[in-house]
Amino acid sequence: MPKIPQSLLQELYGDLHKDASDPTLKIRSILARVIQILDTEPSSPLYQRIQATDDKRDETRCITWNTLFRVLDADLYLTKNKKGDITYGPLWVDDHPEQTY
Repeated sequence: MPKIPQSLLQELYGDLHKDASDPTLKIRSILARVIQILDTEPSSPLYQRIQATDDKRDETRCITWNTLFRVLDADLYLTKNKKGDITYGPLWVDDHPEQTY
């Protein structure tokens, strides 16, 4: 069975886990949608610079999904310790409304 590229899974997180009850999956879903917006919004500094799984790397599309996902998901919002308890990171907002991004 062929291995699914990690970047493709990350690209799909936004749709697959948008209604997740697990906070880790929910955060990753939001991050995936943020990355998509950063790549498609003309006012974004990363507009058309993020290399999707099926894109060829070139001088413009040179920032990978893996890199952005790893940087944004690096304990900035929340982490789980060995017991499974959640610790909130520096970018977590206490009064976040339940909304769709």
